[in-house]
Amino acid sequence: MTNALNRRSSPRLDRVVPVHYRSNTNSLAYTRSFALDLSADGARIVTHQDEDPGVRFKMTLTLGNGQTLTVDGERVWERPLDNGRCKLVGVAFKSTGLGGHTALSRWISANS
Repeated sequence: MTNALNRRSSPRLDRVVPVHYRSNTNSLAYTRSFALDLSADGARIVTHQDEDPGVRFKMTLTLGNGQTLTVDGERVWERPLDNGRCKLVGVAFKSTGLGGHTALSRWISANS
């Protein structure tokens, strides 16, 4: 069941997953980061980039064993982290490509 604190309906994996992403406002530069919390519907990532809510991202998740998955996401919220330089950002996945949602769900289940 979803609520205001848990907006995702899919199971979450509490694991650090490397991420490379670029926003649609800066389509040339990829930023290296990591997801702290991953589900088939979205992720929480750590970033130092300033972007407005609603900005779209192209993200590549490194799932392990050389397996990667590229998804389209949208920035939905952010919170400053204690160090003052970085932010925790909520990203909702908008498209995971053909079979991507299923592949990500299976990977999360296998690694939970």
